[in-house]
Amino acid sequence: MLISYNWIKSFTDYKEKLSSFEIRNKFSWHSCEIDEVISQEEAFENMVVGQILSLKKHPDADSLQICEVDLGKDIGTHQIVCGGSNLSEKMLVAVAMPGSKVRWHGEGELVELKKTKIRGQESFGMICASDEISMGESQGKEIMDISNLKIKTGTSLSQAFNKNDFVLDIDNKTLTNRPDLWCAEGLARELATITKSKFNKLDPKDPKAPKYGETVELKIENPEFVKRFQTLIIENLEVKESPIEIQNLLNKSGLTPKNNIVDATNYVMYELGQPMHAYDFQEVQENGKVNFLIKKANKDESLVLLGDQEIHLTENDNVLYVKNSPQILLGIKGGLHSGVSEKTNKIVLESAVFDGIMTRKSSQTHHIRTDSLARYEKNLDPENTERAIFRFIEILKISCPNLKLSGPITDIYNNKFQASKIKLDLDKLNSYLGFEIDKNSAISILETMEFQIEDKKDHLIATPPSFRSTGDIEIYQDLIEEVARHFGYHNLKSQIKQHSKPGSNLNQRIVEHKVRDLLANIGLNEVINYNFINEEDINATFLNVDNHLKLLNNLNSEHTHMRQTLLSNMLKNSELNHKNFKDIQLFEIGRTHIKSNEYFPIEELKLGILVSTKQDNFFTLKGIVERLIQDLNLKGTKFEVNKTPSPYFHPNKSAQIKYQGKHLLAELGIIHPSTQKHYDLENQSPIAYAEINLGMLHKLNLAIRKFSPINNLPKLEFDLSIDVQDSIFNDEIIKVLKKSSNLIQDINFVDLYKGDNIGEGFKSMTYKISLQSKDKTLDSKDLEDVQNKCYENLKSIGGSVRGVK
Repeated sequence: MLISYNWIKSFTDYKEKLSSFEIRNKFSWHSCEIDEVISQEEAFENMVVGQILSLKKHPDADSLQICEVDLGKDIGTHQIVCGGSNLSEKMLVAVAMPGSKVRWHGEGELVELKKTKIRGQESFGMICASDEISMGESQGKEIMDISNLKIKTGTSLSQAFNKNDFVLDIDNKTLTNRPDLWCAEGLARELATITKSKFNKLDPKDPKAPKYGETVELKIENPEFVKRFQTLIIENLEVKESPIEIQNLLNKSGLTPKNNIVDATNYVMYELGQPMHAYDFQEVQENGKVNFLIKKANKDESLVLLGDQEIHLTENDNVLYVKNSPQILLGIKGGLHSGVSEKTNKIVLESAVFDGIMTRKSSQTHHIRTDSLARYEKNLDPENTERAIFRFIEILKISCPNLKLSGPITDIYNNKFQASKIKLDLDKLNSYLGFEIDKNSAISILETMEFQIEDKKDHLIATPPSFRSTGDIEIYQDLIEEVARHFGYHNLKSQIKQHSKPGSNLNQRIVEHKVRDLLANIGLNEVINYNFINEEDINATFLNVDNHLKLLNNLNSEHTHMRQTLLSNMLKNSELNHKNFKDIQLFEIGRTHIKSNEYFPIEELKLGILVSTKQDNFFTLKGIVERLIQDLNLKGTKFEVNKTPSPYFHPNKSAQIKYQGKHLLAELGIIHPSTQKHYDLENQSPIAYAEINLGMLHKLNLAIRKFSPINNLPKLEFDLSIDVQDSIFNDEIIKVLKKSSNLIQDINFVDLYKGDNIGEGFKSMTYKISLQSKDKTLDSKDLEDVQNKCYENLKSIGGSVRGVK
């Protein structure tokens, strides 16, 4: 939103001149975020008011005239060549002198003027049209006539047009819940509170409409949409240009002035935040009477809006009907034939408040955004509609002093505003702020914001004004926020709480960070996916669709259900990345959602690890998981055969990890070939995947890592190839070997072999075993003793070492 800073400041007695930086900081710190502060004065540098003293034709150009222009005592009289079609003697004009920058004929980039000759005649700058100095659109070759300003020649244009001003470009997102800030008056209230100055609320005079006369007959079939609807018939009007001061303020707000009636509605909207609409009486009357019907649109109707935009109405649209035809999409935009024309001399003025949610839904259906909608969708103050009518009449009387009110104001206001009271304990206020604030300071802040305050010693009773009771201020925490932001969040001192304790999920965060760092450091890439999948994903992983939570309002066809495993999305990541990379190693930390008999589903934090390379993916994955367990110093874990694997694993190639023999910590294995094929990965080597319950992991008592001095004594190593039955697992063999001697420090699996020279139902497994003593250097005798003990112990599981009886 664009708005003039001087307009805002005019509602206060604040006199201090601020820089653009100071303005931006004051609002951004306390109220709303300012994207940019645009200096108007700089754009009018070297531009002054001039008066044409004489005119004569250019000897070499029929379309040009040579003007003698008075530029004031300090600058003097200068000759300027101009092609304006409406030039006349004694006319006051805007003159851009050499050194100023203008937009030539209102188009292109700014051009710096220099003293020059035009067709052989000297010209000191140029006499400007309005669009050449960004003062609105011009008509043909007409020069901007500013004779109505009655100002001295030589006066700077920035002063003449009140351009010694800043235009604030406000980030709309910061005003989403503050409809009262979508106008100059609301922002002025904030400025007064921020600067501790006086706020002068606008109090337009009641025009005293007659008790009897012409009125609008109004019928409302959808009262839930209309919060308040007021109309007034005004006659004896003349459509003309608005006063230059009003045009200037509208220009600064990014609006193009149209005529005095339309401009008055826009002016009031930007001044008081209340959108309005002016209907041409002749277009909406029938036999001299006006009948409005507000209801849901009929099916298959269309409406041509202002700007010749045709829309097809839906049964959810709220429309105003005149003469049984739709005239206006309420709260959004008027119909083509509902507005004011050059011939208008009588209007029906509407000032209303509509339901914000319904209005927004209609706008989204038809993809229409307007300034009125931006305010209506935020639930406006119904107490402001009549005040806006009074102000409209004041503004229109400037250009139409003989206007006449044809009858009383029609007012439909069913659910009138009821003020609510909120109790604010001072102890709670100080507790939230973290320090003790002076009670009078808090009262002063709230009263400047027009809250009614009752001081009850240890607490305050606050009654929010109607413009803050539209869903903004409802609970005592909202009052604390008002005090805190105007005191200044940047003024709150940081201090350590005396009785602070870690959050309940601190351990979980620590584990997450450790896991992320470890996996990233060993070369895995993290992916982040939505928590959503579709039915195809569920079927591809052989899970039950009915057991998945279905979204009621899904984002798209790809996101219809909540996931129970991270696998589906990670396979999609793998499919995408395999187009450019051969080796893929990914991990994701995310939540899964499982149906429950309880009210809420079960949410579990999981870690998914996917390995898809040309190597032996399962053992690569197993090594990653073992490294993770080792680095987390998780004691009591055990790899076991997975007798009932999840259906997306290969039925004969999966394992599970249990903690203390009873808690299922993880599953890992080769992905089922059909699942892999579904994601167009059948040409890749079998993909390995592990899913670890990270939520359980952080609850376990991770052992404190104990450090000991580095053993400087040398190690002895030997390889051992063992023939065992296929039914014997790796962990059983390692357990037997470790019992053989305390000198064994490491046992690492090297190779698995099955072939013709190995009996059927048997396999050969090779290990590298490291020996080391804390007390002495080991010799060949020590090595032989350990080997013999290993041979002996392996017999207990039916194992034999080749070459050893």
